[in-house]
Amino acid sequence: MCHGGWCFRELCEELRHHGHRAVALTLTGLAERAHLLDGGVNLDTHIRDVAGVLEAEDVRDAVLVGHSYGGMVITGVADRLPGRMAGLVYLDVASLLQPLRLTGDPARIARRVYVYAAGWQGESPFTATYERLREDPAWTTYALDGGHNLMRDAPEDLLKILTGARW
Repeated sequence: MCHGGWCFRELCEELRHHGHRAVALTLTGLAERAHLLDGGVNLDTHIRDVAGVLEAEDVRDAVLVGHSYGGMVITGVADRLPGRMAGLVYLDVASLLQPLRLTGDPARIARRVYVYAAGWQGESPFTATYERLREDPAWTTYALDGGHNLMRDAPEDLLKILTGARW
């Protein structure tokens, strides 16, 4: 919602160093894509942004990483393009303004990972989500000692999760 590809630059470089194809996207209406803001930008626009890249680049077996609001975006993309997904990674996921309308069963995605930012100053609004998901066998959960911006606060730990997971 307020971040873009620049926040993931170093993490993507490390992932590439480990042999992965990593692309950090900036969604419509933000930073270098701010000129595309026309008042009609919403969750559906952002789902189309990511889905469009996957389709244009013919990406298969994708692992999508969504930070905060980005979790809604990657869930929507996986719903629309389930055959292209190997897994989803949620970094402190939150729902903001628009409800996500799914067309399929989220269980079609074989691997779902939730990375909880345990180092918030004060109480995290995501604690209940983390506690619920860590009891669900369909999810793999991690808790990292960092604030909401784990790609900045705990990049090495996040890199270990992304490169160590069996996709």
